[in-house]
Amino acid sequence: HIPYKISHLSKLQSLSLSYNFLRFTAHNLKMLLQNMTQLRELDLNSINISSTIPLNFSSYLTTLQLSDTQLRGILPERVFHLPNLESLHLSDNPQLTVRFPTTKWNSSASLMELNLAGVNFSGNFLPECLGYLTSLQRLVLSSCNLSGQVPKSLWNLTHLEYMDLED
Repeated sequence: HIPYKISHLSKLQSLSLSYNFLRFTAHNLKMLLQNMTQLRELDLNSINISSTIPLNFSSYLTTLQLSDTQLRGILPERVFHLPNLESLHLSDNPQLTVRFPTTKWNSSASLMELNLAGVNFSGNFLPECLGYLTSLQRLVLSSCNLSGQVPKSLWNLTHLEYMDLED
């Protein structure tokens, strides 16, 4: 198994396996990440994971790309508390539910890209807490069945260059 062999590379800082014909189980993904404590970039776009998101991400992680991976369940709040996270892409995972933290989260100052297009939200409105993401440059929340008013807190996003809220 490739994930098992790769997991021995404990100094690895960047891993991209996107668009391969690999299939991960929750156990394989957990094993892959458990020894990679230095990992800064993880790109598994379009890999069939078909499980919930593991909790053992490296605290050094700056880029997490898990789009179109068949993730399901509820996104662990811990993902929002990764202190160095700059880019989070979880789009095209319709069985994944996102609940934003109601308070400021650890990645608030560092997160520059947030792409959650095509995921489920608990509640179908934009949360006020998005205004905490003061470094955000790209925000993509299309195809999320969002409705209601755009919260005034979004005006705090003075670095925002691109926003897609299309339904």
